[in-house]
Amino acid sequence: MTTAGAPQPSTPGGPAPTGTSAAPERVRIPNPAAPPAPTTRTARIPSPARPADPPPTSYLVVSGHALVVGKQPDGDSVRFRPQSPDILRELANGDRIEPGTDGSVQLRLDGIDAPELHYAGHGQPFADRSRDVFLRLLGFTEVAYAANHMTVTAATPATIPAVIVARMAEAHGRPVAYLFTGNAADELRAHDGKRIDVDAARLAPSANLQLLASGDVYPLLYTSTAPDLRAAVIAAASQARGAKLGVYAADATARFSVVDHQSVGPGGDLIFPKIFRRVTDWLRETKDETKREAQSANGGENQNRIGDTNSRASAARTKLPAWLRADPDRNDRVHVADAKRTRSLHTLLKQSGNTVTMEVDPLSLVFVER
Repeated sequence: MTTAGAPQPSTPGGPAPTGTSAAPERVRIPNPAAPPAPTTRTARIPSPARPADPPPTSYLVVSGHALVVGKQPDGDSVRFRPQSPDILRELANGDRIEPGTDGSVQLRLDGIDAPELHYAGHGQPFADRSRDVFLRLLGFTEVAYAANHMTVTAATPATIPAVIVARMAEAHGRPVAYLFTGNAADELRAHDGKRIDVDAARLAPSANLQLLASGDVYPLLYTSTAPDLRAAVIAAASQARGAKLGVYAADATARFSVVDHQSVGPGGDLIFPKIFRRVTDWLRETKDETKREAQSANGGENQNRIGDTNSRASAARTKLPAWLRADPDRNDRVHVADAKRTRSLHTLLKQSGNTVTMEVDPLSLVFVER
């Protein structure tokens, strides 16, 4: 019996009883299923690895020929035609190298600096001798020159088999190299296109070290050269200087006078070639200033007296150290006597009037490679 007014049970799926209010059926909608947790991590794609730089004593061996006819060699540079030109691209900064139409490139012999034969139209004492010794050392004889005494018109032989070992090309696109001929080149030729370790013993027969030992060139070292190889260069130069060979019989780098280009030209003072190049640029850039000073000193009168006042005007020009300091491109950074901190080139030079003094030993300098 059903009690009046009591709610009647409903039949599942059937209609609700008459006279009652049925509660709506609640349907639970399940949440979307979460994606399964990954069982492995996404692999990272590594960045391309930068090739490791070769050790500072690792040099690339390149076979070829030295050639001089139609060229202007000097005491520390000669044209070189590689047997396989593409090998040079493997040098650091090898993309800077642009071979000539004959396939040759201009070398910069590492560790040495010869008196200038024709820098910006100006030369130094000893430059001819330095070049002639170098060419004889390579094996060239009967060398003839054009009227300018710089361009080779004939030589015996025309080319000479040679091998270079190099690590890099410098800012002007010249491979910085040690150059070998004769038996030393024959031994190295077996390693053509490969890298070898170079030590002081390996450098001994190079043209570079032989020129240093005879005193026919100055040393010029950069930070790109390994310390052990720098030591070999300085040892050879020190012995030559001690015996007053070659350039050291006349070297005036410690104290020299500069009135004009002739002061350090073929008939003037012989100075460290890198300093000569800076002095030459300084004189050329201040030439107009000097001329104006001379004209002012004459009050615009007798022009024949301009030459008499050039020395007074040159003393009034911007001094060499200040000129160097004004432009970082010419004011080289340099280590002195293996000091860790570098100095600017202008701090090594002092000038009083027309007299310039270099206050450090050139053999103690290591220039920062650019």
